[in-house]
Amino acid sequence: MLEDIFSFKNLYEAHKNCRKSKQHKGEVVRFEVSLATNLEKIRKEIITHKYKMGKYRMFLIYEPKKRVIEAPCYRDRIVIRCFCEQVLKPKIEKKLIYDNAACRKGKGTHFSINRLEIFDKIGTKAAITDYAIALGGFVDSNHFTKGGRVINIDDEGLRQLNCVQTFNHEVRYRGK
Repeated sequence: MLEDIFSFKNLYEAHKNCRKSKQHKGEVVRFEVSLATNLEKIRKEIITHKYKMGKYRMFLIYEPKKRVIEAPCYRDRIVIRCFCEQVLKPKIEKKLIYDNAACRKGKGTHFSINRLEIFDKIGTKAAITDYAIALGGFVDSNHFTKGGRVINIDDEGLRQLNCVQTFNHEVRYRGK
């Protein structure tokens, strides 16, 4: 079972996905210097039940607001990605609602914006609120402007979650 999930091919595919937009980072470059050896080492450690997750690296980001990020090391990201692609995704993909665009192929920012516009046109406030929560991200307000019109997403649960996505090109955040 583990041999099938964490095959060299699957680990290599996970590596290719993890390196997107990160190929210039030192951690990725060092890993790729001995790519085949590193992937095989991970595979053997997993199959022999000797793989241990590394420590998380902490750093600050400032956009859209200051927050602490904890990120796993690169080899752990490969293992996590491989597990998600080979085990989790096939099990849950069919059970997700159509509107869930979180990390799904063919359902990105534009898909989300289009669905939100549809909900807004039909006046389904609950759907807009639910959709805004599903979009993710972190901002300090529940107000957005679209075409000069403010969309007020006023929901106590949403305010507590404090997570609504902003889109620079079509839906703009309007601060308090």
